[in-house]
Amino acid sequence: MAILIVDDLEINRKILVQILSAAKYHELIEAENSFQVQKTLEKSYSDNRTVDLILLDILLDEENGIDLCRSIKNNMKFKDIPIIMVTAQNDNTDLTEAFEAGAMDFISRPVRKDELLARVSSAIRLKKEMDKTKIRENQLQESEEKFRKFYEAAFKATSEGITIHKNGVILDANHSFARMFGYNLSEVIGSHLLRYVQDSSVALLHYHLDGNHEEIIEISGRRKDNSTFFAEVLGRVIPYSAGYARVAAFRDITERKRSEEALHSSLEALHSSEERYALAMRGANDGLWDWNLKGNTIYFSERWKNMLGIPANENMFRPSNWFDRVHPQDRDKTHRALEEHLKGLTSHFEIEHRIINVNGDYRWMLSRGIALRDLNGESYRMAGSMTDITDRKKAEAQLLHDALHDSLTGLPNRTLFLDRLQHAMDIRKRSGSGLFAIMFIDLDRFKMVNDSLGHLVGDELLKSIAQRLQQHVRTGDTIARLGGDEFAVLMENIRNYEEATEVADRLNRLLNKSIILNSQEIFPSASIGITYSDMGYEKPDELLRDADTAMYAAKGQGRNRAVVFSQAMRSFAENSLKLETELRRAIDANEFVTYFQPILSLSTGKITKLEALVRWMHPTRGLVRPVDFISLAEETGLIAEIGLQVLDQSALALAKWIKQGYDQLVVSFNISAGQFQDNELGKKLLEIITAHKLEPKQFKIEITESVAMVGLETTLRTLTELSNLGFSIAIDDFGTGYSSLGYLKKFPIQSLKIDRSFIQDLPDDEDDAAITRAIIALASSLKIECIAEGVETIEQLQYLKSLRCEEIQGYLFSPPVSVNEVEALLKLDNPLGL
Repeated sequence: MAILIVDDLEINRKILVQILSAAKYHELIEAENSFQVQKTLEKSYSDNRTVDLILLDILLDEENGIDLCRSIKNNMKFKDIPIIMVTAQNDNTDLTEAFEAGAMDFISRPVRKDELLARVSSAIRLKKEMDKTKIRENQLQESEEKFRKFYEAAFKATSEGITIHKNGVILDANHSFARMFGYNLSEVIGSHLLRYVQDSSVALLHYHLDGNHEEIIEISGRRKDNSTFFAEVLGRVIPYSAGYARVAAFRDITERKRSEEALHSSLEALHSSEERYALAMRGANDGLWDWNLKGNTIYFSERWKNMLGIPANENMFRPSNWFDRVHPQDRDKTHRALEEHLKGLTSHFEIEHRIINVNGDYRWMLSRGIALRDLNGESYRMAGSMTDITDRKKAEAQLLHDALHDSLTGLPNRTLFLDRLQHAMDIRKRSGSGLFAIMFIDLDRFKMVNDSLGHLVGDELLKSIAQRLQQHVRTGDTIARLGGDEFAVLMENIRNYEEATEVADRLNRLLNKSIILNSQEIFPSASIGITYSDMGYEKPDELLRDADTAMYAAKGQGRNRAVVFSQAMRSFAENSLKLETELRRAIDANEFVTYFQPILSLSTGKITKLEALVRWMHPTRGLVRPVDFISLAEETGLIAEIGLQVLDQSALALAKWIKQGYDQLVVSFNISAGQFQDNELGKKLLEIITAHKLEPKQFKIEITESVAMVGLETTLRTLTELSNLGFSIAIDDFGTGYSSLGYLKKFPIQSLKIDRSFIQDLPDDEDDAAITRAIIALASSLKIECIAEGVETIEQLQYLKSLRCEEIQGYLFSPPVSVNEVEALLKLDNPLGL
């Protein structure tokens, strides 16, 4: 759903954006004035996209929101977009003018969360129903136009079934009539028209034949084989053989009848939908009413009566039972709003009014409704609800607080923080005084606390950190929780910028003190990024952005420290953002290609496996090395999609090689840390492989030792699932991590791959030789194969063979090569010469 929020004050827009975003309305567009509104609407129209709702401030800066509303409603392209006015005043004249301009609703500021969401949901729901009804009406109009053209053509004696008859006896007919009823033309001439209709239609056809009736009638036709169908008959008197006869044109309308029945079913479904909506409103604790406009009787639900203290069994069925209770000052506007909707001038009825209860007290109610209309556009029924809004002002005040504060810590949230930051920037620009600094604080390794001790402990840690910050910053400084484990501090009126770095260092020392949570001692730390007021910023979010960048620089320097932002950091961030954008484009453009590096058996000298390795064929930079983009792809989560593309290309190549006779070949591919956490990993891999008519046993999954050792129980569960699907598993880069040998023996693995760092100095380096021997011995004792990576010399090969290492991989035989180059290598009989 696309919602356009129009307000000249950014804080007002941000409040609405925050509430709607939390309710899963993700496509939110902001505008400050009528120019931006017009530009947004025109662009959405040209892109064939719709704006589903407009939230419009009634008083824009130097503009009139009501005039803008009227302008939108006068534009044929945008007139059907519902508009809800947002105002801080309750002037009846302005509200009336707003509704006259085409607004469907209005919300008073400060905005109450539940009311806003209810009104937005109701407006969008009503618009959807109206759109559906409009589509059906257009379809019906198109159908009727087709039939009208048919009637004109039949009247002019076209190819439809035509007869000329006197007193029902057919004097002449065309072949179309004979075919329609299953007769030869000779059988038709001289027969009576009643022969061709069911008994149920005889009386109607007699009536049509006896007079000078020229209207279209519908009959049930009967064919020669006694099958039936629906037909339309159009007749008129014509001069014939010195006298008069009647011409009748017949048309088979069986399909149209079926379409009408389908339309009727659709309308019934719409009616059922409205009834479900009424039930939902009952569940929302609103009073419901249903008005039969033809009989002028109205049904009031038990809840409607209960809201006014009226006994449920009291006999009430007249509109006066409602309107006589409305406050005298509200009756005219209530009746006017009703009449305008019944006349079709408004899309729905909605009015706020006072109504007296049995105790003599007036309560504010919000009454809403929508009329149902017949094919002539006449209203015959109207249904709606009544909501008690007396306590709205109190709730709105609480909502405003909630909209600007974090619910967990009670600290200001991002919206309020940016508002205060804007205020500090305004003071600085106007007066030239008022130095200030921003600190962006991110807890180090907070995810580890959540994963190991649970989210409840994580929440308690966040609250403790918030309390420490509040106790140790100056009075008047703003501390905010931006989300997750991120905090920010606005230090205003500082003496110099060194004061900010001193405070940051003091906060780091403070945060390093241990905290006991759930009988667990935790030593938190934080990375802090700092920006200053005199760095040429125009918008508050720019300051916060660069403080965030400096915070990441602090993490990159080892965490638990504060770093002041510099322009070099911005360049690095911009380059990273540019590379991320190019990566996303590269995925869509299929720029990633798969290279393969052979894995060879030391016993046979033949290629047994191929490891799939990704390369980026950049349109301008050529072939990009993985080292230049893999880390960013993993950081942004794009590695998952890249990995699936690599597997798809690998499966395609393997299927081709198998057809060429290499049916024992296995392709190994790498799974990143991000992919390994995907609960649907096995399903996604299986879908790709089976699409190429391959089996999991023809693939080997490689995960690094460091990935395997994070969350050992999760690793065991995931590897077991993949193994049960039929995949074989290899631990890659073995020896570089910190393996738990107890878990290693539990893992369903078939291979250990010795990291190249232990191979490159063999056989001369004694330490590397000892580690390599130990890994090969470990693999042998676990009855799994051992593969040495990075083999580049004959000496390394001979040494590994002497240790009975099963397989090798490296530049000694081949670097990673393209699919076509692999086929040439596969043809070699004994590439290692063993």
